Amino acid sequence: MELVDPQTGRRLSVLPLPKQIGKEKAGARAHQLALSPNGQWIAGRVPLQKVTGHYAEPGAGIVLWKRGEKAARWAFPVREHGSFNTISVADDGTVLATVEKVEKDSARGYDDSKSRGVLCFDAITGQERWFVPQGRTKNGLASSLAIDPPRNRFALRYWDRQIELRRLTDGSLITEIDTRQKVSNSGVSGERVRFADDGKTLYDRHVGGIALWSLAGLK
Repeated sequence: MELVDPQTGRRLSVLPLPKQIGKEKAGARAHQLALSPNGQWIAGRVPLQKVTGHYAEPGAGIVLWKRGEKAARWAFPVREHGSFNTISVADDGTVLATVEKVEKDSARGYDDSKSRGVLCFDAITGQERWFVPQGRTKNGLASSLAIDPPRNRFALRYWDRQIELRRLTDGSLITEIDTRQKVSNSGVSGERVRFADDGKTLYDRHVGGIALWSLAGLK
C-alpha cells in the first residue's frame, strides 16, 4: 500500500501489508483506511483468507501503521460483517472500529448484541482497550463514527434515529441525540458524522441534507 502526495502524485512511502494476522493468513489488499488528523497514523482493515463469521464471509484484521516505519505496528483479528464497517484513528494512534469480535468458543453460536459494537484498540499493543456493544435497542451496527481528539470524545451514528456522544478514554456515554432522521441503507454511506474544529458543533450528513447539532456545554 502506498502513501501519495495529493498535489504532486509523488510516492511518499510504502506501507507493507502483514502476511499473517493472528493464526490466519492475510489477504493482499487493505480497505476502509483512516488517516489521523496529524497525518502520522494510518489504520485500515485487511481481509483474512479464512471464513471466520457465521455469515460465511472472510474475517478481517484491524491494522495500524505509522508513517516512516517499515512494518505495521500491530494487527488485531475481528469478524467481518458487511460493507458499512467504519474506522477512525486519533493523533495518538488510538483506533476505533465497528467490529464483530472474534469469539473463542464459536460452537456456542453468536449473540450479535454482545459481539457487535465499537472496539477501541490500544495504540501501543493493538489489544482491546474497551468495547461498546450495540445492544438490543439499536437498529443495526453503528454506521459512522468520528473522533474529537482535543476533547477526548467520539460520536457514533446508528441507522435508526440516534447519535451517541461518548468518552474516548473508556467508551462511557456522555449524551444521546434523537435525530428524528431514519436513514436508508441505500442512501448515504461513508463519512456521515464529523466534529467542528472548535468542538461546539456536530455535523450529521443524511439523506436529504446535513443537520448541525450543538454540543455547547458538553464535555
